Amino acid sequence: MRVFRKLVADSFIYGLAGMLLKLISFVTFPIFTRYFHPTDYATISLVSSVSLVLGTLSGWGLDSAAGRFFFDDSTTSYRNRLIKSWFIGRVCITFIFSLVFYIVYSIFLTGYFGLQSEYLSWLIISNLFLSIVPYMLNTLFVLYKRALLSLCVSVLLTLLSSIASLWFVVKENMGVTGFFAGQTLSFGFFTLAGVILYFLRVKKASVDFLLLKQMLIYGVKLLPGTLSNNFVFLIATIIIKEQLGIATLGIFQVGYTLSTLILFLTSGFSQAFVPHALQLNGDAFKNYCKQVFKFYAILLTICCLILALLMKDIIQLLLPSSYLLSWEVAGIMLFANFILSFGHIASIGLIKTKKVEFYGMIIVIMNLSQLIFIYFFTFLWGLEGTSIALLANSFLTIILLFYYAEKVYRIKYNFTLPLSFIIGSVFLYFVAIEFDFSLLPKIISLLFVFLIIFFWQLPRLKALLQLTTENRQGL
Repeated sequence: MRVFRKLVADSFIYGLAGMLLKLISFVTFPIFTRYFHPTDYATISLVSSVSLVLGTLSGWGLDSAAGRFFFDDSTTSYRNRLIKSWFIGRVCITFIFSLVFYIVYSIFLTGYFGLQSEYLSWLIISNLFLSIVPYMLNTLFVLYKRALLSLCVSVLLTLLSSIASLWFVVKENMGVTGFFAGQTLSFGFFTLAGVILYFLRVKKASVDFLLLKQMLIYGVKLLPGTLSNNFVFLIATIIIKEQLGIATLGIFQVGYTLSTLILFLTSGFSQAFVPHALQLNGDAFKNYCKQVFKFYAILLTICCLILALLMKDIIQLLLPSSYLLSWEVAGIMLFANFILSFGHIASIGLIKTKKVEFYGMIIVIMNLSQLIFIYFFTFLWGLEGTSIALLANSFLTIILLFYYAEKVYRIKYNFTLPLSFIIGSVFLYFVAIEFDFSLLPKIISLLFVFLIIFFWQLPRLKALLQLTTENRQGL
């Protein structure tokens, strides 16, 4: 089908953006590890977690709301009003939470991060404001299906941030403060570019307060889920710091960062999937979601397993020996991040019908259970227990989300084959951890598994290609 081919093409472009971003990170990551001790990465983890919580609060779900209301009217005047209302809403809410943060930071948090720089709070607040426009730009390019422009913004933003951070850390010897100062410089550059576009294209539009109110109401329904995700990660970092020490928290942060390798595939898919799916209706929408779900699960499981099995070798090749213990965390978290990405498919029916009231509640409940898992699993099995807790909760979250979504908008997914692949891959990875496979057996095992899966799925692949040909004019 033409829409399916377009999804693959756009997913590749968005995935290419993620791949280039991770390539940039991979080039700079070994350099930073030679200048940062694990305790420095622990500080980065704590500050980043606080920034994520603040960013979620200041966003108020408006980015997601803009994506949903964007397709209600295709006229230029409506979309310009939406953009201006969205921007004004973001700025006002960010100002409120920045003020609250500065007061709380000055009274309670000055020494907790292990960083005594007086500029840290100002860097966090500056990044909150200066990140509004770049993220809006990227979201708008996705909504307008300008995949290449989204690619350019994402890559250039990360490239400039990495170069600036390296300069401040290596040349200016500014340490962790320099790391965040590089982000500030990068956000500032793209904010300037976005403001110029704003005055050229959107300035004449008026603020639609009724539309902004609808967006705020819609966004606040999603806010608890997103906020609890980031809040749980903040609490998790605090639990690790208090139970295992700040250096171990740094090891966890390195492993978690490496696990986001899988996001270059999952984020590319999600950015392409949602706009394409929302343009379909009825049986076409349901069939599209079912086909995407099956092949996404199988293909991404294979990629996730390959990356997880090779993670120890990647760390040995790129990072100092002090970070070697992060490989188990990275492998387990690869699967956790991958499983959570199914939320985009599970919730598409809720988004289609705008019935997202209980979505945030589900996420909040599961994040509370995750905190319980993290506390006890970390106490019992240390750093590996933390990762297992996150993985187990990812499974439970997606199961509950699919169950609820099926009640609201019925799509008869076939869970047997995808679930078998995922559970089998996770089991194989834990076997690899237990026996500590060397590189050559891993490669041979992966090739063997890949060949079995390929020939197993070959008839279904031929059927899909035949269906694509027959329905070329269908959509």
